[in-house]
Amino acid sequence: MSEIENITADPAEVTAAVQKFSLQLRAVRRRAGDPSLRDMVYRVDNEPAKSGLKPVSVSTLGRALVGKKFPKWWVVEGLLVACRADDTTREKVQSAWYVIAEMITPIGFDVDGDHINEDPVPGRHPGSPELRVVGRADDALEHRRNTS
Repeated sequence: MSEIENITADPAEVTAAVQKFSLQLRAVRRRAGDPSLRDMVYRVDNEPAKSGLKPVSVSTLGRALVGKKFPKWWVVEGLLVACRADDTTREKVQSAWYVIAEMITPIGFDVDGDHINEDPVPGRHPGSPELRVVGRADDALEHRRNTS
């Protein structure tokens, strides 16, 4: 199932938002001194504040920075840790991520457009199953399989 098939907003608008988001991620990397992707992976794997982040690969970080696809939150979170982003930067990036995630799959709807939750609990972490905010449709399907 393709990401584009499940977009509720104008596909051109979503594409532009994802590209703008990747520019924001590249700016975070630049402010960190343009570390190599390998150095960033090393930082994610060895950062003391990591606290349970999923491992991230060089290619995954690279794809997040290119802007062709909307990255999963855990990838963005790894990038922020790797670049040692401050709290203000993290909040800005997270807010931008939520806006795009909402464009792709509105909270309260699953990827097929079926209504699942009229009043989601606000303030949950992006990975929370209660929100069902996903970056890609196949992530939601995988989530369903893993929680069923």
